[in-house]
Amino acid sequence: MTQTGKTAIRQARVPWRFVLFTVLLADIPLFHLRFAWPEAALLGFVAAALVFFATLVPLFRDGNGAIREQAERNDPDQLISLAITVAVLMLVLFGVGFILHGRADAPLLWQKILVLGTLLVAWLFFNMVFALHYAHLFYAPDRKGEYRGGIEFPGERQPGYWDFAYFAYTLGMTFQTSDVEIHSPHWRRIALVQSFAAFVFNIGVIAFTINSLSGG
Repeated sequence: MTQTGKTAIRQARVPWRFVLFTVLLADIPLFHLRFAWPEAALLGFVAAALVFFATLVPLFRDGNGAIREQAERNDPDQLISLAITVAVLMLVLFGVGFILHGRADAPLLWQKILVLGTLLVAWLFFNMVFALHYAHLFYAPDRKGEYRGGIEFPGERQPGYWDFAYFAYTLGMTFQTSDVEIHSPHWRRIALVQSFAAFVFNIGVIAFTINSLSGG
């Protein structure tokens, strides 16, 4: 096999937990046996996301020493990450929009709870995908075989998944890096993408939805 072919295979690799998440999403029709399609879509996403989070528990329990070997295996290709994130957000937005505004009747209490719970889970999932990607970027080997780095955590030369989650969720909440310093233009671009997407989600979606629910 040519080097180009090997590179393409590496780039197209999808970690097993993302495959499991996608497979569980495909089970949304099972929820439709009891619920309408919008509710089934949100319930299916929440179930798949909760299983996804459960698979991450061992990563966060391990010490920082094992993360260098794990980081690449736990992060999909950038385009795949983007596709998964966009698909999930679109699914959630369509489901939420239809429940809130696609019917003549006002949403019931359990539907409002489902909408708010789904938005919370979607926000957690969205930022966690970035946290996994940041870990991969940091520990990706350079030409000398050492990790590339790109950001600096105060007092921590070998950050773990908790550190990258802190960085990602801080960006997702405040659109700034807090006490973490970025030293790479590539990191700045990715942080900008996450901050912009988080701004749209936080301000545009959550505020609008809570407004609708409070007036419904």
